[in-house]
Amino acid sequence: MKRMLVAALLGVLALAGCTGPRDQGPAAAESPSAPPAGGAGSPSLAPDPTRTQPPKDPSARWRVLKEWRRDQPAVTGDHNGTYTAFHEDGSPDSSSPQQTRVFDRHGSLVLERTSEGSGWFTQEAWLTDHFAVVEDLHEGQRLVRLFVYDLRTGEAVELPGGLQPTQPEVDAGSGQVSFTTGTAETRMCQQLVDLESGVAKAPTCASTGEVLADTVVGASAYSFSRVRSPNVEQRCKNLTVVQGERQSDIPLHEKCLGWSAAVIEGAVAWDEADPLSESLWLGEGYVRPGDEQPIALGPVVTDTIVGCGDRFFWEGLGHHDSSGIESWSAEHGVQTVWGPQRDVVPVDLECSDGRWLHLRLDEITGKDEMLRIIVLDTRTIS
Repeated sequence: MKRMLVAALLGVLALAGCTGPRDQGPAAAESPSAPPAGGAGSPSLAPDPTRTQPPKDPSARWRVLKEWRRDQPAVTGDHNGTYTAFHEDGSPDSSSPQQTRVFDRHGSLVLERTSEGSGWFTQEAWLTDHFAVVEDLHEGQRLVRLFVYDLRTGEAVELPGGLQPTQPEVDAGSGQVSFTTGTAETRMCQQLVDLESGVAKAPTCASTGEVLADTVVGASAYSFSRVRSPNVEQRCKNLTVVQGERQSDIPLHEKCLGWSAAVIEGAVAWDEADPLSESLWLGEGYVRPGDEQPIALGPVVTDTIVGCGDRFFWEGLGHHDSSGIESWSAEHGVQTVWGPQRDVVPVDLECSDGRWLHLRLDEITGKDEMLRIIVLDTRTIS
């Protein structure tokens, strides 16, 4: 989900609350992660008793993938144990094409790709299994293109039936990629493609006038949001989980205030926020293990919840309203996995293939500022 909002391209999606988020080698794959499916009604919220326990902090287990000064070109990174990717940050105003480079675990370059330029820029890149998925945008023409590469051969892979997204709402993981096709006027559908077999699953389609967004892929399920009346005053946004042929809406605590969701095996988590709130960037988080009562997670930075392994992770508020990275698991409840640091802002929290959590840290000291991408093997958290 790493989202960098491109206002003109997203248009109605921005109002709906839907947002988009190197050249040196790396470091050391596996998969997993899936969910349940909601259920009807909006049960009362059970408090999380583990919040009273002192959080453990395995911050030392984070590893730096890349570090650079703010006056150098900014990059975004991804790591899935087997491969590491970096792509230069782009924007509609970029005067030159961006490069995406992928390295294997030995630091050897296995893919180097340059965006087309002429208005096109690279918005995002994902690694999943042995594939790289790259999303390019053209704001002026309001177009989105997906490019898939088999990293074992370096060759481009065509999506089945020439499928391409119509909105910058894409996610890849567990050897799959999910994206939306169509428009609210012609009917939007959520597509899911298995990259190894090249087979597209049966799409999940919205009613005419509904907007689909915020897609998140798990190992055996995926989630997305459905927005009706996306203009802010009447906006109603619900969250849906699809597992196999079973589709269910997440039972929101506050009707219509869903924001985004994430899934792991046996649980679903989500955040809710009022689009009329002055602090729209901050919502309330919830997790529902199986068919149990939802558990309140407290304040979360909207659109940051991700599922990784047997845990959920999100940006939460620490001392003096600074952001840290929190996690929840059925065994340990809520833990801090990266404590808030003065003048350091975490952004682009993501999970690769159900195991590797990574984010970018931006210094805002105003002097000699450094940026770095760090990664955590979630199996090392105890």
